[in-house]
Amino acid sequence: MKRKKKTLRTGFTTGSAAAAAAKAALLHLAGKDHLKSVEIPLPDKGRLSIPVKMVRQKGDMVKAVVIKDAGDDPDVTHRAEIWAIIQFDPKGKDGDVKILGGKGVGRVIRPGLPIAVGEPAINPTPRAQIEESVCEALYETGLRG
Repeated sequence: MKRKKKTLRTGFTTGSAAAAAAKAALLHLAGKDHLKSVEIPLPDKGRLSIPVKMVRQKGDMVKAVVIKDAGDDPDVTHRAEIWAIIQFDPKGKDGDVKILGGKGVGRVIRPGLPIAVGEPAINPTPRAQIEESVCEALYETGLRG
């Protein structure tokens, strides 16, 4: 007897969740309230809409939270809160994006990775996805022309 193959429900990566949280935080900081979801770029040039759980602002800092959805192939990060905090740096150059990492993100301590020692241990592909999502939000809001 043959079993019907069930199509697995797809989810999204932790990097995609972080990119969505960062974009949601920046959009909120620019005045776009009540975000239910944000659309982010994917490494393969596709697009993905990701639900936003929560956005909170305190002064000039905004925290946004996305719940990681690993689909039908869950890993240890499935249903984890992935959050991003956005704050403008008055000393920074216009439009610069600096990723600092946070709780749960390791730091590179030895050479040999494609990331500099001392930097957050975020691989190049998700790092680029986060940067691209933030840059999109800067353009969408007119904060970068």
